[in-house]
Amino acid sequence: MHPERFSELKRRYGFDRWSAAQQRRAQLFFWNYRLFGSAIPTWTVVSNRYIPLPTGVGLNRAVIQAPLDPRWTLLLDIYECGSNESARELLIDLLGHYQTPVPFAPELARMADVEFAAPADSTVLQVIGNLVIHCQNAARVAAAPVRPLVDALATDLVGSPRRAPMEADASPAGDEQDLGQSAVVGEPLALDFDPTARTAMRASAESESYLKVVVGNGNVRVHENELVYVPDEAGRIGIEVFVVTPTHVTMRRYRLGVRST
Repeated sequence: MHPERFSELKRRYGFDRWSAAQQRRAQLFFWNYRLFGSAIPTWTVVSNRYIPLPTGVGLNRAVIQAPLDPRWTLLLDIYECGSNESARELLIDLLGHYQTPVPFAPELARMADVEFAAPADSTVLQVIGNLVIHCQNAARVAAAPVRPLVDALATDLVGSPRRAPMEADASPAGDEQDLGQSAVVGEPLALDFDPTARTAMRASAESESYLKVVVGNGNVRVHENELVYVPDEAGRIGIEVFVVTPTHVTMRRYRLGVRST
């Protein structure tokens, strides 16, 4: 997209006013994300494939059928970007690719960082952490209910991932491990997790599982196959790491000290 066109779209959709930090108390980051049917248990996943795009973005592309009527078909694209900022930029790009003007309106996002919806929710675009969710009606016979699917997926992404049957291994309440590192506000720090967590991270890149990282503030990204954290505030920051498979969730808690300088 031409830079002038991109800048015009950013102004039109209020890009500079988007702030994930103002809309969520905790920040989310997903690594090697995969869409599992257990995330949307009442829906039917007709097809689902993972496509690594040349830009480095990972794309989960799925065709979903609604539970009440198999004629209701939805196309669900979930893009995994390298950071929340790059996800928001991709959202702008997607908004600009509609050939005919679509009156997308910003919604008061209950769970997403940023959300735009077309009239009657025929198409919904969201940013959650470093993911961009693009859901649209693909039915030729009957109008499919886009909103219920988007809300079900957002609930799974933002909350504790659901699994059927639900299995969760978690460190006991209050049992947080200190990373033994010191971070500085605004400066990137490669997170040095314990061997168990590092093994799980390597496994997620080679198997049907993904990582979800929740931090108290700031942002997380991947650099040279490492999780890098940039804090926004000084203090003791909580970090939760979920390893998610189709049937199992493991969660570990950590603490990190952040100083102003």
